[in-house]
Amino acid sequence: NTVDKGVTLEKAYKLYLSDCEAKGMSKNTIQCKKTAYKHFSAFAQTCVYRISDKDLVRWQNELKENNSDASVKSSRAMFSAFMNWCVKKKIISENPFKYVDGVKYKAKEKDFWTYQEFQQFMQYVPNDYKLFFQLLFFCGLRKGEALALYGTDFDRDKHEIHIQRNLINLGSYFEYRDTLKTDKSRRIVPYPAWLDIPDTNEPIFLKTWYKSIYDVFSKAINESGVKRILLHDIRHSYVSMLIEKGVDLFTISKLVGHSNIQITSSIYAHLYDNKMQEIQSIFNKLE
Repeated sequence: NTVDKGVTLEKAYKLYLSDCEAKGMSKNTIQCKKTAYKHFSAFAQTCVYRISDKDLVRWQNELKENNSDASVKSSRAMFSAFMNWCVKKKIISENPFKYVDGVKYKAKEKDFWTYQEFQQFMQYVPNDYKLFFQLLFFCGLRKGEALALYGTDFDRDKHEIHIQRNLINLGSYFEYRDTLKTDKSRRIVPYPAWLDIPDTNEPIFLKTWYKSIYDVFSKAINESGVKRILLHDIRHSYVSMLIEKGVDLFTISKLVGHSNIQITSSIYAHLYDNKMQEIQSIFNKLE
């Protein structure tokens, strides 16, 4: 399964995408790889074996001029994954990214709302959309997880939600997929007994909300006057609330569907600073 060593990046990348599809990668992952291609399409007509580490250093520096560190890091990862494939196909002997320094990137601390801020925001959310935002804030669901819920996913006796599918954007249409973000994303989470869950066997939200929900979200923020956060930050608000109530990190990791507790810790460790002070005060009182 080797490929001609003189192949251009454009032709090799098409073969790479075909190979990814043949291996059963999700449509969402394939779409991400297609989207990422625009960042290194300047090499399209260059033979892959001619792309050197110096070329990649220059490419990476130019990319930094108009893109965030997070975006550059993501593009580099996609490009490097393609280069690793080229090594396997014997187009090149080694991945030139091996000699290119990585992108230094420190994720900023997550924004979130307090319960009071969320309640203020909800006063300006139309009734049809209230349940969606409540599921994000009180259950920690991702947008795609919430939008893929059927009425049958709710255990009304135990007040639990069975997360088992995701709604993804495939450009011209939206599709329910059984493939979730991580293996741990397939989970059961509790929900407040007072939530008004529709009694239906059908999806409880429209697929088109995947895009239109942002307009509803932004409008309610403007009208309520609460600080502007990202839609995904409502999920962080859920975690911050659990931490404030003393829920341990292991349980939180399971509830939000992270693949491991290290991810949870790296994202939310700063929220435990107050807990450290509380522990200190406990022992200080023993003096």
